[in-house]
Amino acid sequence: MTALLGVFGGMGPAATVDFLDKLTKLIPAACDQDHLPVLTFSDPTLPDRSAAIEGRGESPELRLIAGIRLLEAAGAKAIAIPCNTAHYWHTVMTDASSVPVLSTIDATAEAVARNVAVTSRIGVLATEGTILARLYQRPLIEAGFIAEALTPSLRAQFCDAGLRKVKEGKIDEARHLLTHALQEFHRAGCRHVILGCTEASVVAGLETTACGVELIDSNLSLARKALRHLGREPIEFREISVDA
Repeated sequence: MTALLGVFGGMGPAATVDFLDKLTKLIPAACDQDHLPVLTFSDPTLPDRSAAIEGRGESPELRLIAGIRLLEAAGAKAIAIPCNTAHYWHTVMTDASSVPVLSTIDATAEAVARNVAVTSRIGVLATEGTILARLYQRPLIEAGFIAEALTPSLRAQFCDAGLRKVKEGKIDEARHLLTHALQEFHRAGCRHVILGCTEASVVAGLETTACGVELIDSNLSLARKALRHLGREPIEFREISVDA
């Protein structure tokens, strides 16, 4: 039997659904039995991750560990967490688990390394917590890239506001705001932008380009990493039909 993938979601719920959708589309399946066994634990009641990183809210650390252990006890052989900001506690979760807790940050940085020339300027569209914790800037700079975040005022106006709209279920409004963010990245000289918040992944869907920049989707990167970890080779993105 194929190993069970655990998915610790709810951060937020729409991002979890987006991850599962992309995971399904990446599997070259001809029937139900070709797909991957997945157990999802979605807990939207976890404390806000960005607020905790910024020092203005309760830490989710103990709840994250509890969720990891729940999936481990249920038989998961690897665990994916479709939330970038939660990776601030990735080491803690890994230390608490006897099975691999796959890193969305590593998966996305690896996608950059495979597809983008070193020294390129890479935009990071993410939550304030992810930006302040330098979850993407640090590995990108170490790998020889130039990591670019928008100014605090632009992040508040376009990124944070757009990501909140996804949580409110207002996808069209979110798209409008995040489009402005991508345009600002383009003006700053970025031709590649990491969608470093899985709410942004929801808005992008299966789009690979927008506003003159290539999109590097963290949810898609994590789905690919999860499949490869469990011995399944994902299909090439170009084989996926947007209309499917």
